[in-house]
Amino acid sequence: MINKDKAIQALTNFANSKLESLGKNNPVFNIFVQPYMERVINANISKIDKALTFIADEKGMVDIDGLINDITDKLVVSELNKFNGITIGNGQIVIDIPGMNKSIVFTTEDFKELHSNLNKYAMLERSNERI
Repeated sequence: MINKDKAIQALTNFANSKLESLGKNNPVFNIFVQPYMERVINANISKIDKALTFIADEKGMVDIDGLINDITDKLVVSELNKFNGITIGNGQIVIDIPGMNKSIVFTTEDFKELHSNLNKYAMLERSNERI
């Protein structure tokens, strides 16, 4: 279990670090796409906050382990579905970048990395509670 706000912070950090790594060797992505995507992430964080509020307990804690595991399991077995420039299924999420012949791809490995990062936040939170 992790505090909802900490989960959102970890998710934002994860997404921004992925964008930075994609832009590292691609100046076009770095100059044009990364600033746009960062704004998309920041503008939509409140939607993630609202979604997690529905599954948080009375203390604001979310079972992130169960949630990420369920998402990953379903992502692996789902067939490809495409809507609004996003393709989901066969173990990945592909987000087409408007105006470019490029895509951002999140695989089950990325979700495992996110899960690991969220667990680190949860461990830090538990250790801070003991102090």
